Amino acid sequence: MYEYSVYDGISELLTCLNDAGFRLAVATSKRTGFARPVVEHAGLASKFEIVVGSERDGAGAEKPVVMGSVFEQLAITDPGAVVMIGDREHDGHGAAALGTHFIGVSWGFGDYEELLAAGATQVADHPSEIEAFVAFIS
Repeated sequence: MYEYSVYDGISELLTCLNDAGFRLAVATSKRTGFARPVVEHAGLASKFEIVVGSERDGAGAEKPVVMGSVFEQLAITDPGAVVMIGDREHDGHGAAALGTHFIGVSWGFGDYEELLAAGATQVADHPSEIEAFVAFIS
């Protein structure tokens, strides 16, 4: 479960976004019971208000459902003020379904073509680029 590494620059990015007043959440199709311990083990739990994923039986694994749960739990009423940052087309499709912005990241599992086809307005090659993209959108 803990065979992963946090990409260089992620902790610094999250700190910058927190310091700038952005509310951060994890919205993953992975099970919540898996995702929360991973975020905690990585030392990033304090950066996020919540970590939301699917249920043990797989219910709620669709990205729009997971994102909708985040919106509900954080009382988000303006999806246009939200930016989904993700590495796969599912992230973009979830963002489109809920009317949020989508920034793709090239260091994950998706490539430029997949991310742009899924509606990414920007694709970042390094975490240090995200803060400027988010500031531009918001």
